[in-house]
Amino acid sequence: MSGNGEAPVSVVIPCYNQAKYLPEAIDSALAQDAGRPEVIVVDDGSREPIAPLVTRYAGVRLIRQPNAGVAAARNAGLRLSSRPYVVFLDADDRLTRQALGMGLAALETRPEAAGAVGLCRVIGLDGQPRPFRQQPPIEGDVYAALLRSNFVWMPAEGLYRRDALLRIGGFDPSEPAAADYDLYLRLAREHPLALHREVVAEYRLHDGNMSADGLLMMRSTLHVLARQWPHVRRRPEYRAAYAEGRRFWRRFYGDRVVEEIRSSFRTGGQRRRAFAWALALLRHHPAAVVLHLFRKARNSLRVRA
Repeated sequence: MSGNGEAPVSVVIPCYNQAKYLPEAIDSALAQDAGRPEVIVVDDGSREPIAPLVTRYAGVRLIRQPNAGVAAARNAGLRLSSRPYVVFLDADDRLTRQALGMGLAALETRPEAAGAVGLCRVIGLDGQPRPFRQQPPIEGDVYAALLRSNFVWMPAEGLYRRDALLRIGGFDPSEPAAADYDLYLRLAREHPLALHREVVAEYRLHDGNMSADGLLMMRSTLHVLARQWPHVRRRPEYRAAYAEGRRFWRRFYGDRVVEEIRSSFRTGGQRRRAFAWALALLRHHPAAVVLHLFRKARNSLRVRA
């Protein structure tokens, strides 16, 4: 696709205290081979000055709102977008030059699909690629695959039909940390999705990533998954994927919470918080606690021997 003219895509960039990365996100949206998209930056009550960074770009729209969370910020941009397709790019991430073109091409071959989802790569604070093991291809029922785990690593991997997102109500602001996963599940339950193997986005690793909070992520993903139970309980193939998903999320985030607890006890500065985490983990994933105690006892016996 030619880079001349406009692309039929709106790129929504929610921003909360990510001013130092925001210009890179905007630059990546404007540098698309498929043409210039509509770019909407949503300042979600940032304490940092966002407007001076945005106004230097001609044609980039800025929306301000009191802090309401990333899901509400995405919804605000979605409602005010004016083009038939939309991409959600977090302010600390970037699009590759071919992102919009690849998504549009995938939807041209799958006109029944509500969105096209590609791949991402990981970058560091300096924007340079980090070692990353790419996920294997997803085969079969996309909704079942999402029940088993969230293979969409970051929102910017997807290019979606705006009307399809509006029909399902957009993102749910009541989900504190997994509103994107919730949206993918609801969308894939109702509509086909086109998957392709091109890298379209770059996910930046840093200490502020929400996914670093293991307990928050475990609670939120398990809650999101539980909301699908009424839709899967009478379908044996979906019940099996659902059960696999519960095991996956408990193990994935449970192991991370165990490490957070161990780190807090080692430093000695957050022991009360560590006890609270341990109680929460015992409720959500008791097997992780038992396994940790078993490993600790085994290591103790080895030391004595």
